[in-house]
Amino acid sequence: MPVGNPSLSGRRPFYITRNNRRVLWCEVTLGGQPLLLGSVHNDSFNLKNNTVQAQQELTFAGTRPTMLAGDFNARPTEPAIKLLRSSGRFTAAYDGPLTFPTDKPDQTIDFIFAPADWTLVEHHVPQCAASDHLPIVSTFRRVGPK
Repeated sequence: MPVGNPSLSGRRPFYITRNNRRVLWCEVTLGGQPLLLGSVHNDSFNLKNNTVQAQQELTFAGTRPTMLAGDFNARPTEPAIKLLRSSGRFTAAYDGPLTFPTDKPDQTIDFIFAPADWTLVEHHVPQCAASDHLPIVSTFRRVGPK
């Protein structure tokens, strides 16, 4: 079910397409429990704004079980990813394989964050030239209802 598509910090008028970011939110029911899903594409030019955007995503999610996935445009050691990691809300392949650029990857900036009580079972990066980023695939084991 769609939830929203709010603008992220730094968004400019619709006709300016470069680095104009939003996050797409929807909610699914998994095992009878709601799960908020966020499709992310954060700022690629300004790390401070990128961190503000990560905070906006955390704030929007609130205390709901949440999965975030996409192009975070931040490396594992940069503030936005440190913020998400230190929130204690997620598990992920924080030090996963390189994902960008496709032709000669030298950065890990794409992630799938699952609720912290899930277990990361497997993570890999298939070779594919469909985008300027390599795709990522994570398999998680979900904790059942209590």
